[in-house]
Amino acid sequence: MNKELLSAIEYLSKEKGVTADVICDSLEAVLITAYKKEYDGNPNATVRLDRLTGDYSIVSPKTVVAEVADEENEISLEDARAIDKGYEEGDEILVDVTPKLRTHCRTGSKTSHDSAPS
Repeated sequence: MNKELLSAIEYLSKEKGVTADVICDSLEAVLITAYKKEYDGNPNATVRLDRLTGDYSIVSPKTVVAEVADEENEISLEDARAIDKGYEEGDEILVDVTPKLRTHCRTGSKTSHDSAPS
């Protein structure tokens, strides 16, 4: 998808006379809105869109704690150290929460359309 995304951004930029940065900012806003709506995600989550490669990720800040009481906002010291051995309690880290792409959405919408009365 990365090359296709970059091509689409370039095309829209030329076609609509809008800078690629404006299009990327809009895309980031759409992605984070969809994530928060669909996954009841952390309201502090943000999107990172690499404007050179087209790769994106959704990251959520979490505080490193000895014992997790709030999974949405905290990560255990053990799990944090699995990411980087240098993390200590109280550190805030960005955890990748990018959902896996679902492939059944299109099929489901086709099925409901096909079964609708004519």
